Amino acid sequence: MERTRFVTALFLGLFALAVLFWLPAPMLVTLMLVMAGMSAWEWGGLLGTDYRAPRLGMLVLSAGIGGLLMIGRMQAGIPLCAFLAITGGVWWCAFSVYLYYHLHQISGEFRHRRDSLWSAGAGLLVLIPGFGALICLTVEGQRFLLSALIFLVATTDSCAYLCGKRWGRHQMAPVISPGKTWEGAIGGLAGAVVTALIIALIAADDKGLFLWLGIGLMVAPFSMIGDLTVSYFKRRSGIKDTGRLLPGHGGMLDRIDGILGAVSVYMIALSMLGWNIL
Repeated sequence: MERTRFVTALFLGLFALAVLFWLPAPMLVTLMLVMAGMSAWEWGGLLGTDYRAPRLGMLVLSAGIGGLLMIGRMQAGIPLCAFLAITGGVWWCAFSVYLYYHLHQISGEFRHRRDSLWSAGAGLLVLIPGFGALICLTVEGQRFLLSALIFLVATTDSCAYLCGKRWGRHQMAPVISPGKTWEGAIGGLAGAVVTALIIALIAADDKGLFLWLGIGLMVAPFSMIGDLTVSYFKRRSGIKDTGRLLPGHGGMLDRIDGILGAVSVYMIALSMLGWNIL
């Protein structure tokens, strides 16, 4: 299992680098839309016991709202990237408080409840701002910033997993995700700090080392919250993995949850620190 997970992670990393730096922007946007559709399909599996109807419903609803937002941008001049980033940022900050309550105050066995309306609404707030923000970075030609985000999230996730497996003693979310520990979270933050230092050296821009450190320390917690959020809704539905797409890693959502959790806050932070992306 560990070997399969490692091989899959290595393949995904190499594939992501190749896609980010060599794929033309229109094809990259198309790939992101396909990934968004796959994620919506998987999220639909958290809504009900029937296999197809909730999945199709989530897919159609996500596509419809995304299409309406694009029409609003073209017809009314809505600043779509800013709208998506702010919507996502507000959602993740609010849900972090909600999740904190569940991490610390729920006791006993977690009740498996498929509250379709609540789960569907949460899914839309995870998927649409998240993928919309990723597409905005791509359309704006910010390949380096996009790759920096993926690098930060991947390092945070890997360091949290390895440190938790080696030194983990105190569970972070015993009811929602028993495998996650506070020691792993500290390891993830340390990994983000090291990664931010590397990014700052590679970027060699006028933003400075400490700004990238701040961004890294902001991205890492929201990346973990994104991971915990998908785990929370899987636990509610009694599902271990959102899919079987990736050996040792589950479905698409299981791999990009951290990116979806971090990208909106990442874009807001970049904009506040001087990058012209919103």
